Amino acid sequence: MEKLLKLSEVEERLAVSRDTLRSWIRQGKIKSTPTAGGHHRISEQELQTFLLKQAGSLPADSVAPEAMTKYRILAVEDTLDSRLMLERCLEVWDARVVGTAYEAWEFAQAESFDLYIIDTQLRDDLPYPDDLTGKDDPTGIKLCRLIRKADPNTPIIFYSAISKQQYIDKAKEAGAQSYILKPNMDILEDTIHKQFEKALES
Repeated sequence: MEKLLKLSEVEERLAVSRDTLRSWIRQGKIKSTPTAGGHHRISEQELQTFLLKQAGSLPADSVAPEAMTKYRILAVEDTLDSRLMLERCLEVWDARVVGTAYEAWEFAQAESFDLYIIDTQLRDDLPYPDDLTGKDDPTGIKLCRLIRKADPNTPIIFYSAISKQQYIDKAKEAGAQSYILKPNMDILEDTIHKQFEKALES
């Protein structure tokens, strides 16, 4: 069976950043293969083909556009394993990953961010003003409403294991741009890139 490499392995062998590798994949310079778990892999043969095409010379200035700006991300995830995975996924940006909705709301009020990532179900709850709907909604939806009331424009992405359409609809109605199901980390990364590409174009 042909050996498939993780993106982190390819990054290390090519000595490039995740942003650069993602950019090459999107441009079709190197092909990736999706796995059943929602991740992407690159075959050893594809990597060798890419290296031959590059004639052993990788351009030093080949960087995805969004990497030129240090975007700030605030993410909230109350499960430790998922939180560690998010931290790894977001390490190319200036990301803060917290474990409670309360922490996320405190940081959202105190600091400026370019994108928010929220889980639907969070164990803690939030003080909720009377002028907002959805008092019985999951905490993640409430947090989204609070952030959107204070910040009408910054993109919000839900990253959740809950696939029920009613929650997806509630998240969108609360102001989220995207709702991504776990464990599709590659889709999450691609969505983040697209949001920042839009920001650069505007």
